Parts: sequence; structure tokens; C-alpha cells
Amino acid sequence: MIKVNRAMAEEAVRNRLRADRAAPLLELDTAYMRALEVGAATGGIVQQKQALRDITEKSLSALTLEQLGELSLEAALSLEPLKSEN
Repeated sequence: MIKVNRAMAEEAVRNRLRADRAAPLLELDTAYMRALEVGAATGGIVQQKQALRDITEKSLSALTLEQLGELSLEAALSLEPLKSEN
């Protein structure tokens, strides 16, 4: 029987999400700079960038191992944030 270390699986998914968000963050950086150049609003871009940065702080505990393996960047954006232990 194969045992899966849940914590290691979740960390592997977080690492994949970090890699997956690199290209969208770069595109948003470009959009942000262009918006600054023309004096356009940047608030929406800033919110999108922050959502991508926060993606590794989402709770993965409710997902099955199969769901973890299939989790896309877009699907991860809709997950609940991790509960703070304060």
C-alpha cells in the first residue's frame, strides 16, 4: 500500500501554483507599468496581483488528493484563505 504524506503533497501543489502564477504576474506587471505611463487606474491590476501573491495562503485541507493534483491556478483563486492561529 502506498502512503501519501498530505503535508508534502500540499507543499508540492503550492510550489506548482507559485510556478504557474509567474507568467500572469509578469503580464500584470507590464499592464501596471503601461497604466502608469498613460495615467490610467491601477487599482484592479493591484488587486489581481495581490490575489496571485496570496494564492499560496489558501487552505487546501478540504481537497482530496485527486483534487490537489488537478488544482488549477484559477480554481485555487476561489479557495478560502488559511485560518490564522492568532
